[in-house]
Amino acid sequence: MINNKLLQNWQNAIAALPYRQPLAVLLRHAERQAILPGTVGNDVNLTPQGVDDCQLIAELYKDRNSQFFSSPVRRCIQTAEHLQYNPNKDNIKTTPLLGGPGVFIQCSEKAQHYILENSAITVVDMLLSSEQNLPGFCDDTRDAINRLLAFIMTKSYSKELSFFITHDIILAVLLGYLFPKINLDVLWPNYLDCLFIWKMGDSLMANYRNDCKLIAWPMPC
Repeated sequence: MINNKLLQNWQNAIAALPYRQPLAVLLRHAERQAILPGTVGNDVNLTPQGVDDCQLIAELYKDRNSQFFSSPVRRCIQTAEHLQYNPNKDNIKTTPLLGGPGVFIQCSEKAQHYILENSAITVVDMLLSSEQNLPGFCDDTRDAINRLLAFIMTKSYSKELSFFITHDIILAVLLGYLFPKINLDVLWPNYLDCLFIWKMGDSLMANYRNDCKLIAWPMPC
């Protein structure tokens, strides 16, 4: 069964969010199969549970006009496919900003060794705390976050709901930046955890697990 707390968070958030206003939903993909040690697992599929979870969530917003942007990695595309109440592959666009390699990596070959040798939370901590990121990663994490948010907001204006399916590290970096007073292990996104973002005047409002944060937009560098 789907995690009851996760489903409740989705239900509460959708009920509380502005209606008939463009909303962006940045989320981690659904439950996947195990990744073999020493690999990045780009070819692993969703589990049957992951598919079921997506379809249950799709019921919550079936009356809203939606579009989907995804990491080109298989499990993210599959998540986008199953989050659609009326499946339509033409309604899914892929972008490397969301994964493969993602907005925080400039060179996959150089960054991959560090990623494989360290935990995901160590990678995120490095991106959030280092004055100079390691070779292969983006030069400036805040600049990369601005680019990601600019992409999300540019693509979100034409639909009621715009889904951006990504990976835990990418979502966790943004969450760690927006909610710096909360420990990363508490913030860490589970499968299908999501960050809702919408415009509020000249700023942005972000909602994660029913915790809201007003964001100056564009964010100062």
